[in-house]
Amino acid sequence: MAKVYAGHLLGEHTACVASNAIDFKSGIYLTRLHIWIIERTIDALSRTSTLNNYT
Repeated sequence: MAKVYAGHLLGEHTACVASNAIDFKSGIYLTRLHIWIIERTIDALSRTSTLNNYT
């Protein structure tokens, strides 16, 4: 078992599960929540972006 686990973005959840900091079910929940937040953020930004005026 490794002593140090690291991840970036969604990999953080994987690292937490691999290190037994959280259980698998919690890892899935956090990943789905993270994706949901990212999707809502992208949607909100696309509606407010001035770049949409040029497409």
